[in-house]
Amino acid sequence: PPVVPPRFGPDTPQAEREGAVTAAFPDAGPVAPAAAVGDGPPLSLADLQKLAAENSPVLVRARAEADAAYGQVVQAGLYPNPTLGYQADQVQPNLPRPQPPATGSGAGQQGGFINQLIKTAGKLRLAQQVAGFDYVNALVAVRRAEVDVTAAVRTQYFAALVARKGVEVNRALATLADEVYRLQLRQVAAGEAAGYEPLQLFAQAELARNALTQSEVSYRAAWRQLAAAVGKPDLPPAPLAGEADAPAPAFDPAVLQARVLDQHTEIL
Repeated sequence: PPVVPPRFGPDTPQAEREGAVTAAFPDAGPVAPAAAVGDGPPLSLADLQKLAAENSPVLVRARAEADAAYGQVVQAGLYPNPTLGYQADQVQPNLPRPQPPATGSGAGQQGGFINQLIKTAGKLRLAQQVAGFDYVNALVAVRRAEVDVTAAVRTQYFAALVARKGVEVNRALATLADEVYRLQLRQVAAGEAAGYEPLQLFAQAELARNALTQSEVSYRAAWRQLAAAVGKPDLPPAPLAGEADAPAPAFDPAVLQARVLDQHTEIL
């Protein structure tokens, strides 16, 4: 409903003024308390990357594929399995036995056999070397997966830090907006401000609350993305070590270039 600022006479007591102003203007209400987080020690970036190394399904798959490639290396160096069997042909069990001196039988041709393929000229060694390159490429793929997971965890870690900082800043702004709004109401009660001025500050207080709600949702989303990158989607929110506004490390471009040329998985 429309707000009608109260009017006071010069002899109106201060307590009555403040009560009338409080009843006439809307109450911004208390700022919602911060969401609870775990009581354990703060998680650092190294802690999260260690969790990812143990739980990430991307790494589990890459390591399993490397193990399978190693099995192909072992198999390529082995001789083919021998073949052992028994073969019968032209068997006629219903053929009557001839009377002597005639000879003949319906047993046909029967006999056992064994077969073994012998590879010569180093074919097994060459085949194992070829399979060995596939195994080396699988190890490089494991390294690539480790780098990708590490980078993803780092990205989501700093995203969660920034989102947490946003919650802190917006909570402070909401508290400040409430305090300014209450001070403006006291000025109206004292006759030092016009009746329309608190409504502008009330709108600012509501906007600050909306920004706080949005920042809390962003933080929850950032945390869930971090938990997914770590490989533990059910990881509950926990305090994080570090600050979003920490200075960036200094890098030497020449050292970085040499490292990329020597260790980058695409080059390997």
